[in-house]
Amino acid sequence: MKTYLEMNEKVADILRHGDKIEQYAAQYIEELRKENAELKHRTEVVERALKDCSKRLSVFTKSFGDGATEEEVYNKMIKIAEKELSEETKCKG
Repeated sequence: MKTYLEMNEKVADILRHGDKIEQYAAQYIEELRKENAELKHRTEVVERALKDCSKRLSVFTKSFGDGATEEEVYNKMIKIAEKELSEETKCKG
């Protein structure tokens, strides 16, 4: 069954005015919506970081020259990505 944000909000509002079980369900819906929004944000952060890493990998590979191993370039990129993701999630989370 397809669900719709607007309808979900209306259902949660109706449930809020019900008995304890319905109020519990409404609260749970709200918690799930917040969690979903946070997961979407984190996914966007990771996708941006992966795209950026891909671009940087190309630049780093060229800048290291023929003497660098793939492992050296890879390890450098992982450290940069971890640092940036950590900073991004600290600011947003």
